[in-house]
Amino acid sequence: MHRLVPWILVLLAAMPLQAADEQWYRVESPHFVFYTDHDPEGAQEQIREMELFRELALMVTGVPVTEGGPRMHAYLASSMPQFQDLASTDSIQYVSVFLTRWGGDRAVIVRDFGDEEFKASTLLGTYVTELMLGNSNALYPLWYIRGLSEYLSQVKVKKGVLSYGLAAQERLDQLRMQNMDPRWAWEPYPVLMNRKSRPDSWIGTFDAQSWMAAHFFLSDDKRKPVLLAYLNEYNQHGDASAAYKSTIGKRYTNLDQELVRYFAKGRYTTNSIKVTGNLDYPVEVTRLDAADAWLIKGQAYLLGSNAERCVEAFNQRLQLKPGNAESVAGLAWCKANKGDVPDMASIQLPDDASEQARLWLASAWLAQGERLRKAGKDYTATVDAAYEQAAAVLKTNKRSAKAIAIAAWAMEARGNFDMAAKLYATAAVYVPYEMVMRFGEARVLAEQGKLDEARKVFDRLMVYYEDDELGDEAKALKARLYPDAAAAAAE
Repeated sequence: MHRLVPWILVLLAAMPLQAADEQWYRVESPHFVFYTDHDPEGAQEQIREMELFRELALMVTGVPVTEGGPRMHAYLASSMPQFQDLASTDSIQYVSVFLTRWGGDRAVIVRDFGDEEFKASTLLGTYVTELMLGNSNALYPLWYIRGLSEYLSQVKVKKGVLSYGLAAQERLDQLRMQNMDPRWAWEPYPVLMNRKSRPDSWIGTFDAQSWMAAHFFLSDDKRKPVLLAYLNEYNQHGDASAAYKSTIGKRYTNLDQELVRYFAKGRYTTNSIKVTGNLDYPVEVTRLDAADAWLIKGQAYLLGSNAERCVEAFNQRLQLKPGNAESVAGLAWCKANKGDVPDMASIQLPDDASEQARLWLASAWLAQGERLRKAGKDYTATVDAAYEQAAAVLKTNKRSAKAIAIAAWAMEARGNFDMAAKLYATAAVYVPYEMVMRFGEARVLAEQGKLDEARKVFDRLMVYYEDDELGDEAKALKARLYPDAAAAAAE
């Protein structure tokens, strides 16, 4: 899938794990959770602004959001070493890293040092991306996701009035460099608007061009209908080239020329909107003890697929809270992701175990079950154990996407494909373009012989993926759904 922000999926063991002796805080609002070890007051102000910005994003994007989905989690790193540690990277180039695991678990690691406005715009832009990809069943082209994220992230807040669409100075500077180096030359817009992933060699220019196009269409009421027609056509058919030709291409015979002129004028209209209603968003601040500091670090390492550090963090927590259900379950999942085979049969969670503990243990059982399945071994016991934990979660939280997805996997393993398809589809309501869930839904529909329905699910998901990004099982599913294309490719 395209990398909207870098996804760190490698293990970096060179940097030692930092001691969790900092004083960490969890700052929560209805739709966001921030973690900070240095500025809880600033995090409270930032999280309230994020709630206000969410209102703006919903108004401008029109994205239909299903309440009850996962909240956006953000770690506010106070230094470069801490940023690198939490993000599991040795790079000093990133300003934010987006980490994700299947089932809706995700978090963004953000530099909370240096330029305050840049940090704020990073959080805002990440949220728009998350909103459009993680909370909507509508299809959006990559350039628009990136362009709108940049467009809305340039915002000022004053007394409930949000001014947005301000010029992004960094992007303007990048656009001005087009004549200085061939690597920064503008790509023709009909080509750029057809991309599923950002080119590694000129990510900055791609984002800058996308921002310019979004600004061009959204800042003028006469141009907006053309954009809306294009987006509607794209959402219906998922064909970027056809959508462009039938809408934007008809109105602008040379969009590149139009945008060059727009850029040269250097006048960028700013819009504003007043958010009404109750703006006093409830915010709760919790001072975390040392054990919970290790817990939130373990979560970050787990999201970053940094199994070595994840294991160490949960071991540290177990030393402080021996026998703790979350620590035991989290450690089991870390080990399962590391490739170890933890002794999970001996793990008995108490009746009052948290939802998080049950989901971690269920995920560990699932990971072990998948390993056995792929090895051609019996994995019935792992299916039953995973389902037991997922079912316990669903008794109290019927909207848990991960619990629903684990139950779907268990039903699929048991051969109950009809129930599995319904559960995969239900889970995807809360995390719409979760690859595992959508492929699972398509896979079980194919098992039932409902190939047309399976193709519809598969095709909408493939709008966001290149063929070379598919795993072996996804490629096998595609070959099954499109045997003629697979046979032609093999010739």
